[in-house]
Amino acid sequence: MSVWYDIDSANKTLMLVGEGGLSITDLHDLTTLPMGDPAWMSGLFICCDLRNSEPDFPNQAIPNLVDRHRRCVHYWGNARCAFVANSSVMYGICRMYTLYASAMLDTSIAFQVFRNIQDARGWLVSSS
Repeated sequence: MSVWYDIDSANKTLMLVGEGGLSITDLHDLTTLPMGDPAWMSGLFICCDLRNSEPDFPNQAIPNLVDRHRRCVHYWGNARCAFVANSSVMYGICRMYTLYASAMLDTSIAFQVFRNIQDARGWLVSSS
């Protein structure tokens, strides 16, 4: 497993990348570690690139991940978050996350899942 991120302050974008087998803890870290970065700002356009990863956890763990995010979602602000997944399994996991997050998180974050990075970036840019 490998996770990393890059914040582009000029374009208000956060690129999150996960590769290999990802645990729930890996996904939680991937989405919360950037908040400790000096370049962090609320309201970023978030692209979560999971094209080269597979879940290493049961789908029943998704509500737990959303509950973990509930504790820090107020730092995200009015963001947009695009998930990109090639495999059907990861695509389904991302869809489950977006459904749970939309229902459980008190936030104005918009979520969307894509199969290719160009569509995800287009959706993020279209909102600016």
